[in-house]
Amino acid sequence: MTEPSRPEPDRHYLRQAWLVLALSLLFGASLAAVDVGLKPLIEQNQKDETYRQIPRLVAGADEKATKEQTLGGRTAYKAFDAAGRHVGWVVRGSGQGFADKIELLIGLDAAAETITGLYVLEQKETPGLGNKIVGDKFLANFPGTDASKPLVVTK
Repeated sequence: MTEPSRPEPDRHYLRQAWLVLALSLLFGASLAAVDVGLKPLIEQNQKDETYRQIPRLVAGADEKATKEQTLGGRTAYKAFDAAGRHVGWVVRGSGQGFADKIELLIGLDAAAETITGLYVLEQKETPGLGNKIVGDKFLANFPGTDASKPLVVTK
């Protein structure tokens, strides 16, 4: 008994696989180039947003009189009023949220003992649930809080 002849395998899928790989490399390289090209602009926009929020985070602060300083390897913003008096600090903080990293600005008094304000720079939390952290009702919980004590999470 003779075996039935098998048809020659179709090699068309190999050409398609190379096309998919080539397109993946092209699009990946394009995304990386856009990321590298726009990174300075994104960083400058975040810095501008930080300076715009300083008067909101520290009462009496003048964003134009604020000076950027490096303390312990981290950037802090020393806030001054229009007369040149030191009125507070603004520091960046970040932590893991449920969906992604949350970046925020924390306003402190001149002695860095009391939180004067909080502003969420970036978050990707669930709409209608976790993203309530950007609302005034949530942010109003922090001014006046002792900065020397750890915050306790409550539901």
